[in-house]
Amino acid sequence: MSEQGVSSVAVVHPETGDLLSAVSVTDIAKLVAPSQSKKITMQLGQFIALIKAPAGSQDGVDRYPGKPAFLTKGF
Repeated sequence: MSEQGVSSVAVVHPETGDLLSAVSVTDIAKLVAPSQSKKITMQLGQFIALIKAPAGSQDGVDRYPGKPAFLTKGF
């Protein structure tokens, strides 16, 4: 991600394209760096569930969706 200058990526439903979550460099660092584990190799859904667990999410889907962003409007 850092090589491409990206700090987070969207996770979208493969069939509908709906936004399910986002994974940031900070999210990854919180799970992978402290334990030096191979959590980065687990399935994406499991990884997102671990990231979102502190916020109370059970299935990896964000509990509070972010603000919608449109190309024609600002935030």
